Formats: sequence, C-alpha cells, structure tokens
Amino acid sequence: MRGPSPAFVYCFKSMMGTIVLMLSHCLRHDPKEWWYDFEKLHSTADAAALRGRLCLFGDSDVHYWEGRYPTNETVGVGVSGAEMRDIVGYAERFVEKYAPKAVVWVGGANDFLASQEPKDIVEHFEEGAAAVPNSTLIIYMGSKRELVTVQFYEGYKKFNELMQAYAAGTPNVVYVHNWDDMQADDMYRWDGLHLSQEGYEHWNCKVNALLRPGLSLADARHLAMNMSEVCPTARPGPAARARRL
Repeated sequence: MRGPSPAFVYCFKSMMGTIVLMLSHCLRHDPKEWWYDFEKLHSTADAAALRGRLCLFGDSDVHYWEGRYPTNETVGVGVSGAEMRDIVGYAERFVEKYAPKAVVWVGGANDFLASQEPKDIVEHFEEGAAAVPNSTLIIYMGSKRELVTVQFYEGYKKFNELMQAYAAGTPNVVYVHNWDDMQADDMYRWDGLHLSQEGYEHWNCKVNALLRPGLSLADARHLAMNMSEVCPTARPGPAARARRL
C-alpha cells in the first residue's frame, strides 16, 4: 500500500497556520449542526440490529475505520472534522440510539486545529463520558504522532497526560497510549494524517486485546500503556524521522 506523500505532507504542514486561523476565527462552528451529521448515520439501517454492539465513536479516524472494524459485531459512528465538543454533544443520543456494549472513543485532534486548549478538550470529554453508563467500558484512543501535525505535538502530549489522569480516576475509562508506537510511515495513508490499513490493523489488535474476557480494569489500564508485546509495530520510517527535523 502506498505510504504518505512527501509533497502533500510538506504542503499541508506549510498551510497549517492558515488552516488554524480559518477554523479558529473565520468559520462559524455550531455543534447543533454536527448533531444532525451524527444522527444521519445509519438512518436507513435496522435500528434494533445496531444496538448492543461494540461502538466506535468520534471523528474521521472512526469514519475511515469502516470496512476494517475490530469485530464483526461493530458499528462505527464517526463524522470527519468533528471536534470533541461535537462528539460530546451527540453522546446522550448515541447511547440512546446504539446502547453500546462497549465504546471505543476517538477525538480531540481536530480541536487543536481550532486552537482549543488541552484542559478544555478533556473537560468536554468528561461531559460526554458522563452520558455513558458506568457499566459500559470506554476505551479512549490517545493522540498519535501524525506526520503533518508536528506543531501540535507538545499540546498532544499535554492532552494525553490529562486524559490518562482523568481515565485513572474514572470507573469505566481506559486510556490507550498511542504516542510511542504510531510513528512508522506505513501506519498512515497518503495524507500523513489518517491511518492506513496497517494503522487500523494495529488499532484493531489493541482494541481486541483490551476486550478480552476476564481482563480486569486495572490490568486493561496497565496493558493499554504499553502494548508493544501483544501488538508489535515496525520501526519509524524516513518520513516519521524527518518530521522531527
């Protein structure tokens, strides 16, 4: 599979300042509109058949996960471009509509494009997590080192730290550390931003390992911080090394 395009990665990184300016100050953001975008998903499906499954919930990483889910009994509820506040705004309806057996939550990266602070993103997540019953496991996928978002790395790391701390004190949330093992070029598709087939296979390995029957919450949290033994990865490639320069 073709890996990241160096030309696109360079262009996207050079345009990042303009993108942030537009999303932060020029474009109107209405969470109510995103609610309807989430609600339109699976609108023609048998609603009862979608209930009680493993549910992937979040942004474009969930959207592009379609067709390569962790299990056969998985439903994806993801909208490209959604920020954490948009995902949270639909959380109550999400639980009502899908009655998830467990939740894999992905979100927060888009918030940095809109100049949101890490602590504010976590506070939004807390509101959303409160809509999910304490008996339902939430697996939160921590931020990864995307090839094109180098300028947000320090913010990502702070956000990850805050999310890990929040998860440790919440009875049904497991924080998954993706920072160290999501560096290889082949983890990302041509845009250097979204996951490739290899990247999703790695996430599937992590999710399935954390859903093993009999795995305690404490053991799941310990495992989720370093999954290199159960889900080994390749070494970082040239694009991943070059983004640090």
